[in-house]
Amino acid sequence: MTNGRPVNVLIVEDNPDDVELAREYIKRTSIETRVEALDDGEKAIQLFDGLEAHSPAVPDFVLLDANMPKRRGREVLEAIRRHHDDVRVVMYSGSTSPDEMKSARDLGADGYIVKPMFSNEMETVVSQLREMLASVQRGEARSGAWMHRRRSVSP
Repeated sequence: MTNGRPVNVLIVEDNPDDVELAREYIKRTSIETRVEALDDGEKAIQLFDGLEAHSPAVPDFVLLDANMPKRRGREVLEAIRRHHDDVRVVMYSGSTSPDEMKSARDLGADGYIVKPMFSNEMETVVSQLREMLASVQRGEARSGAWMHRRRSVSP
């Protein structure tokens, strides 16, 4: 719950261009946010393992690349869920594999976005992000709702 403060967003992504694109998508939601970024999974695991469960330093929302150097997104997600079950996590990857999406969901991700995200898909992604960030801002608990954006993949 943010109690009127900006939503703390963490982007965990090794590609600087993808970080900037993610920042743009988050900015377009018009939700007040404070965005930080880490460039590898190891740093993210160290961050989450070092934070107490309800510390104000725990991000409210994480946009997590599935494939990074040092530690993969699934390892980061497992670290987040060990102590911070209330954090919303949306994974994103170039993979359209239904098995990858199911694995992310089974590990506790709140969503999965297939990249690259093209400009004609921006409004859909922004709308989904807006809805999720707004629910965080209102202090709503994780609902189990599944955010997704995928191309040419059967449900």
